[in-house]
Amino acid sequence: MNGDGKDDFLLGVKADYNSFSFTSTTASGYTTSGTVTSYMRRGFAQGLDSSGNNMLLGGGGLIRNLVSGATISSGQTGINSGVFRASTSNPALGTDATSGAWNPDSTGFAGIKFANSEGGIHNGWIRVRTESNANGLLAVEVLDWAFQDEVGQSILAGQIPEPSTLGLGLLAAGALGVGSLRRNR
Repeated sequence: MNGDGKDDFLLGVKADYNSFSFTSTTASGYTTSGTVTSYMRRGFAQGLDSSGNNMLLGGGGLIRNLVSGATISSGQTGINSGVFRASTSNPALGTDATSGAWNPDSTGFAGIKFANSEGGIHNGWIRVRTESNANGLLAVEVLDWAFQDEVGQSILAGQIPEPSTLGLGLLAAGALGVGSLRRNR
């Protein structure tokens, strides 16, 4: 995120295939057995530095889907690893379930917090697009991101922070690559 050579977040889609056998006996002595197969696709995000890289939590391990202009601040709860959207299908049982605040084929903002090399926490956002089909989530795409250059300062989802005066002074002095404007595509 901040060009320090360290990976800050991992975003992706994970597909799981689970199969389990069961045997069940009723009170009258009737026994049945079989195999249940379930499929799960999850769009996930994980902070790769345990010292403070988090996504804003929406509850139950789910990542909040923020609207443009929502405040991201130091006082909000984060989670190191969470889910954008999960789809589970158990064809043998005839059940399907979906969870998460991210609708299929939608775009939203994930609030983030990440640590710099001195241990200070920066607030920011990642604009994410999810893509689905009838079988569940197919893709999580990062469209762009930005973060507040000053430690502990809040940011609005979608906001592009102004460069700090110090950063502009260093750029003007010829210190290429030290700019404080932190936005990427």
